[in-house]
Amino acid sequence: MSFIQNLDNAASVAVCSYLSNGGNAALGTAVVAGLAVPGAQVPSLAAGLGLLALNYGCTFDPTKAPPPTVDTGYCKESAGALVSFNHYRENGSIAWFTRDLTRINSVSIGNAPDDQDNDRYVVSGTDMAGSFTRYSVVWMPGDYFKVTTSNGKCTDFSQPTVPAPQPPVTYTGGDAECNINVEFVSWLVEEDGNVRPVLKMSSGVQLLASGGVIGGCNFEPVIYAAPPGGGGGEPPWFAPWAPGPDGPGGEPWWYSLLRGAAAGAVGAIVGELLDKLFPKKLPGVLYRLTSVCEVNANGDPISQAVERSIPEMETFAALDARLGAIVDIAQGLKDFKQPVCAPERFRQTGDLVSVNFQSKTADVPARDRVRKEFRYRDQTNTPESAHVAHWQDFSWSTGPVCVISKGLPWGVPQVWASSENEGKRVIGHAAAAAGVDLTDPKHEWVISSSSNPRYGRQAQVYPVVCAETNKLMISKRDGPSGLPSWKRDP
Repeated sequence: MSFIQNLDNAASVAVCSYLSNGGNAALGTAVVAGLAVPGAQVPSLAAGLGLLALNYGCTFDPTKAPPPTVDTGYCKESAGALVSFNHYRENGSIAWFTRDLTRINSVSIGNAPDDQDNDRYVVSGTDMAGSFTRYSVVWMPGDYFKVTTSNGKCTDFSQPTVPAPQPPVTYTGGDAECNINVEFVSWLVEEDGNVRPVLKMSSGVQLLASGGVIGGCNFEPVIYAAPPGGGGGEPPWFAPWAPGPDGPGGEPWWYSLLRGAAAGAVGAIVGELLDKLFPKKLPGVLYRLTSVCEVNANGDPISQAVERSIPEMETFAALDARLGAIVDIAQGLKDFKQPVCAPERFRQTGDLVSVNFQSKTADVPARDRVRKEFRYRDQTNTPESAHVAHWQDFSWSTGPVCVISKGLPWGVPQVWASSENEGKRVIGHAAAAAGVDLTDPKHEWVISSSSNPRYGRQAQVYPVVCAETNKLMISKRDGPSGLPSWKRDP
């Protein structure tokens, strides 16, 4: 008999043993939507366990009373003493406790207020300072409660509503007469209401410290999940037992592993559906990219093209070929000259006007004076004297911000100013003298800056007076040849 068959048989024996306990089985741990909760909080669990019993050939009586709990009693109140509450894990470690209480009102599972949607159990009582209520402590298989008093006496006693853990089951059978120890882990409730028993299975053979020879009935512990409902049509799932920390919200460590295996099965099903949805073959296609700007050695226009022909192929092979063709077509777009429309350019018109500025020695030492020359083209044929008068009382602040005027026939005036607004003020003053409309839609401001100290020096500058002629260094001329008017003899 195969190893898997041995596991299946052991699961069947163990599940029937659990279901024979009736109502106690319904109070075990259940996992719903990835979170572990007390089974009593899952309304559909009893129906799912009933179907499980039918598929395994077991009997199940959900009305059967559960056996006694594993704790030694439940003291709600003591005479002249204090009450202590302890919640123990199966291994004896304390999950939660409280001390020095006057009274425990109740200990219960699954009856917290509606807004406590992640509750596992509820403890309510009264301590020395006042009343308290404790919610949401995660309940695990094998956990138990103990409530004790400092004098060992109780005036108000009742059994808690905590279920006993499912007892371990030993399976003996198979061709090799294997002994398999089966421990209950959880009921996994699927979305359709079917229940999958989740079990820990280990070999009844005492393994050596080194692990011994793996084979036959000698194996490391595994976690096992039966098919939904225990029925056929889907194989069981099992994996090495390697408990780790639970995930967010109390998701069991094994849940993501099981769901990952299911995703693989779902992927195969989706693949079959895709085969049905897509046609077996896609028809052939020709991709062609034609040039429009290429010329031959004589400069005559020629037409060149990049072509990729894809024949009729199987669907996914055809899709792969089409994607590969995109690379070749895209390369053609880079190799061929592109028909790009050049932006409209203005032909510069008008007489060139030059204005020289410098800082005062009172502000900056003579050897460190800041000197600037500003140029623009006059569009109104205004006499030079008008431009001299326009600038003679003007001053501005230099600095690291470069402001440029573009897009109009008066050239590309630019100025290094202390700020963008200051630069626009200087160019606006020039535009008034040159007859230029800076609100023209074709006009464009370009703003930049520099950290180079050559351009970023700051000072207040004024029109320069030529020492030789005592004239402002402002002139209007057609080109660079010849002396400017301010340098000619008076």
